[in-house]
This record gives sequence, structure tokens and C-alpha cells, in this order.
Amino acid sequence: SEAGYEIFQRMFAEKSFAYAADDVFEYPAARERLLEQFKTRSLEGFGCDNLNSGVGAAGALLYYIQDTQKQDIVHLTGIETYSLENFLLIDEVSCRNLELLSNLQNGGRQTTLLGVMDMTVTAMGGRVLKRWIRYPLRDPEGIGARQDAVAAGLEHVSERRMVREALKTVADLERLGSRISMGQASARDLCALKRSIRSLPEIVAAGNDFDAALFCVDASLFSPLYALADQIDAAIVDDPPPTVHEGGMIRRGYHAELDELIRIARDGKSYLAELEAEERKKTGINSLKVRYNKVFGYYIEIPKSHVASVPDHYVRKQTLVNAERYITDALKTFETKVLGA
Repeated sequence: SEAGYEIFQRMFAEKSFAYAADDVFEYPAARERLLEQFKTRSLEGFGCDNLNSGVGAAGALLYYIQDTQKQDIVHLTGIETYSLENFLLIDEVSCRNLELLSNLQNGGRQTTLLGVMDMTVTAMGGRVLKRWIRYPLRDPEGIGARQDAVAAGLEHVSERRMVREALKTVADLERLGSRISMGQASARDLCALKRSIRSLPEIVAAGNDFDAALFCVDASLFSPLYALADQIDAAIVDDPPPTVHEGGMIRRGYHAELDELIRIARDGKSYLAELEAEERKKTGINSLKVRYNKVFGYYIEIPKSHVASVPDHYVRKQTLVNAERYITDALKTFETKVLGA
């Protein structure tokens, strides 16, 4: 991939390489590694079963990812096989001298073909354009499809502007999807995913108006994504904290038990006051108190002059000179919740 090639170039420049044993690249072991990852019996469906060198390289790359990530990489579910015959091969010297991606002065993008053409508004679009420039098509049908798409974009000015505005709210879904699959995403990442999904209907509708094959998309494919966006919206607040550890990311009303724990943790004193008022009403003992100390935890304190009115479900916990302290099942439950809330 272009991203992998960029990493290789940087590693080569810095002379920073990670070495793997030769057997990691061997075809049998690499093939078995890929089959286990993709849960298939052969690689024929991916068109690479007989490409020994390619399978060896892919298996070695998968080994490296598994070794560095130290967890299941469930989001890698397939492999794409392509042939160099489909692209016009441009060697590194020609690419550099033509200043396709980087200029000769300082290696930047200014004055390059990419710098002139790149008007994309998403990271994904930028990567696609860079790949298309670096690896031009040779297939006349594919070239014609791209030309038709460009002509349609030029013709439908208002739709093109609409798509561009909608795309500005779309996050880098390729990298975001990887972070989510690896369990490394934050609540803000999920909100970015939600906003991106909710931009799809407008983008798809406008794209279908272009009347070009590359723009036309089956809108029904996105129905599961819309349900996902609704679930994220129901579960996560609009402006969540940057990390999970700060709390406050789950929207109130999404989970009743969590709401109760948050209320107890933030407003335990009010809960005790409510419980005290409720017990006073039930027992008729106005001097009843609900208190807490570090030694005995939560308890109900009743003056000895009202001991005769204590309900049967009260369990004596401590005897004082002028009062008795009790515990109830409800208070035990509250204590367990508040100490863990």
C-alpha cells in the first residue's frame, strides 16, 4: 500500500529496520497464518493461493502486526491481490524527477503534481488521489470511468459543492475503524464515526445525481451503519471527555443501573437524606438518623427511648449509651453501591 511504502521509505532513510527470522517468510507457515486469520480453508477466494512470494510477504506482515499489537487483530478479514500489469509502472527516479509527489528542492508537496491537484477535504480522499497519481491505470475502461466521473463532477456544480461540504464532516474512517476494532478508540472517536455516518445520506443522494458509475452507490448498503449511529447517539454524550477514565461519557437515560451509580457517587448525601426521610415516615420515629463512619460504615441510629418502635427487619449493629445503631438490607445494598460507585 502507499502508506506501507511511505513507512518503508522513512525507515530506509533512518536506517531503522525490524528484522524477522527467515522462516516467518516461508510459504507454508505464512499461508497457515493467513488461513487462521481469515478463517478459510484456502486463499483461492483472494486470488493469491499460488503466489508464493506474495503470500510469504503477507504472512510475514501479519506476523509482525500480531507480534507488536499483542492482541487479536479481528479487523483484518481479507487480503487484496492486484497485478502490476494493471498499472503504469513509474520508477523512483522518474517519479522524483517528474515531481509527482515531492519536489526536488526540499521534498515538499509545493509545485508537485499532487500539490496542484489535491483539493480533497478528507484524509481518505487525499490517500486515494496520491495512490492514483503514483500508480496510473493502464486499463482503458477504468480510465474512461474516471474521466466520466470528472466530467460529471464538472457538469453538476451545485451537487459537487454539496458533496464537498458533506465530506468535511467525515472523519478518517479507515484509521478510525482500525482503532475501534483494536479497542483503542475513545468516546470522541465514536462520536466522529456517528457524524460521518450521518453525512452518508446526503453524500450518496448527491453522488447518484452525477450519473457516473464511480459515484453511484446502493444506499441500502448503509442501513446497518445508520442503526449504529443511532446507538452511539443514544449511548454517548455530544461532547464526551478525551479519555474513558474521566467518566461522564455515557448519556443519562441509556442505562438505568449506571444512572443510579452516578447519582449515588455524585449525590450520596441527598440519597441518604431521602432514605432518612423515608425511614422516619415508615417508623414514625422523627429522631431517626442515617449516618456513616469509616469503622462501621452506614447505619441507622435510633434513641433508646424509641427502641420499642424499631421494625423487625432492622438488625442491631452497635449499642451506645443513649442510642442503638441498626442496619437494613436496603442500607447494605446502598453501602455496597456507594463504595463501588
